[in-house]
Amino acid sequence: VEASRDAAALRAIHKVSNLTCPHCLAANAKPRPHPGSIEPCAPRVGARVHTDCTGRMRSSIMGYFYVVFFIDEFSRYIWAYLLKSLTELESTVLRFLADFRVTASALEVHDSHPDIVRHAVQVEGIRADNAGNYTSHLYHEYLNSEGVSPEYSPAYSKDLNPIAERTIGVIFSVVRAQQEMSGAPPTFWDSGVLNAVDVCNRA
Repeated sequence: VEASRDAAALRAIHKVSNLTCPHCLAANAKPRPHPGSIEPCAPRVGARVHTDCTGRMRSSIMGYFYVVFFIDEFSRYIWAYLLKSLTELESTVLRFLADFRVTASALEVHDSHPDIVRHAVQVEGIRADNAGNYTSHLYHEYLNSEGVSPEYSPAYSKDLNPIAERTIGVIFSVVRAQQEMSGAPPTFWDSGVLNAVDVCNRA
């Protein structure tokens, strides 16, 4: 008897799920993909770097709230920096540019990315979204001082900044898997991010 009741309940649920509720359809609607094709890939390391910063997260064990990522389009090499405040973002750009030069010039750097050594130059352009810190006067001043051209994806169009957005999704999926496996507290996400970046760079 109980089995027949369960079967009837499942049929009722299935029937309800097939109803076209306009509110449910509107709530689950997704934006249409943008027409056209993406631009050609960067021809060399440093030609175009993508960057994005996460939203404010729970405070980590070390007091961090944000992570800013830089991804080289050609090699897909990732740099990640932990921030305690968004006011640190502009200065972090200079730190990244210095780290890029060190990574690109190291003879023994990551055998999985030998092109970084062969084409070691400088960052030519950095693409970001239209978030406030990426459009500030100080940000532009730092880029100009290093001879780097700023590029922007249209506002409110995350799908037009796909490399950075996808990288953030991949990194945090690795972090969640690590925490689930290890039982580490959620506040250890900062160490998890740095470890996940290292894993991806070695893949």
